[in-house]
Amino acid sequence: TLGGRGFSPESLAKLRPGIVFVSLCAFGHVGPWASRRGFDTVVQTVSGITSRQGELFPGAAPGPQFYPVSAIDYLTGYLMAFGAM
Repeated sequence: TLGGRGFSPESLAKLRPGIVFVSLCAFGHVGPWASRRGFDTVVQTVSGITSRQGELFPGAAPGPQFYPVSAIDYLTGYLMAFGAM
């Protein structure tokens, strides 16, 4: 983690008072899945997006379909930056 490498919100605030620290965990910071890693295709799958995508836009093979781009990763970064501003 960043905190384990000396980049916790507290240590950064000592270096740069007033810094805005934004943190995100795909499955929440607490709870049974808090320690799980998450990225776009994992979140698409566990949230049911791939199943719905397969129903609405079936591909060559039946079943779940991923978005053609990592839309969730991009959108999450944009929204976090917007929220910090």
